[in-house]
Amino acid sequence: MKSGRIHLFVLIVAVLPLLVCAQPARADLTDAFRGLSEYEFGMPEAPLRLVAEAVRSAAGSGADVKELEGHLVAVISGDSTVEGKRFACRMLGEIGSPESVPALAGLLSTPETFHAALTALEQMPHSEAALALAARLDDADTETQVALLDALGRQGLPESASTVAPWLQSQDRDVAYAASQALAAIGSSDACHLLLDVFAGSAPSQRAGL
Repeated sequence: MKSGRIHLFVLIVAVLPLLVCAQPARADLTDAFRGLSEYEFGMPEAPLRLVAEAVRSAAGSGADVKELEGHLVAVISGDSTVEGKRFACRMLGEIGSPESVPALAGLLSTPETFHAALTALEQMPHSEAALALAARLDDADTETQVALLDALGRQGLPESASTVAPWLQSQDRDVAYAASQALAAIGSSDACHLLLDVFAGSAPSQRAGL
């Protein structure tokens, strides 16, 4: 009986600090997300470090990741600073699911957040992310089209080959070249066949640009 009481006492002593610390840690994280939403270049980076540590610690833990993703989506969807949104995009590139794609896609239309959102989306191995990148192609300028095609290539989803292939016929050589490189990066059987078909049917002067 005495031994059992000792074991119970030891267990309480071991667990009590965890229970006491759990709530302050959550409060600290809430404050960190608030600080992230207000962050400007040159300000103390403690909130960013705390958020990054939480993201990397939660990797692989479903419930924690979902909660963090929700906070990050709130940052990029709300009235946050540009720097705060860029950092949140980087974190979503690590843990983002299809649920964060619409919010990231919305940032592709803003020059200040375009590249941060682009990088986050290309890091996601989800078809929803590829579709969000592809949806911006038609109305984009040449520089943006090249960046989007490059991102689709780096993402490497086989289903993107059919989206990229028509851009091989672009009259802009930079865009056509980016499409050819994207197909080569995707590297699937369909991507290779599409690239070879266009190459075989093009004039020698056109092949130099692929």
